Amino acid sequence: MSRLHGLKLFINQRLAAAVEDICGHFERTITEYEAEMDRKLLGVVSAAGLQLRAEAGVFLLVGLLWN
Repeated sequence: MSRLHGLKLFINQRLAAAVEDICGHFERTITEYEAEMDRKLLGVVSAAGLQLRAEAGVFLLVGLLWN
């Protein structure tokens, strides 16, 4: 194997590892963001005195006073 071929192989391996690392960070960031949005939505719903109820596959906001 020539030195140039070995260098190309090394660079490709390092780039692939970097891509995997970046994708992992991106996936964790998106997961954390989605969880934060869920918490905020539940906080808004709770603060408004409402609850989420699933009926026929559609989420409806129902006031606690109506229950």
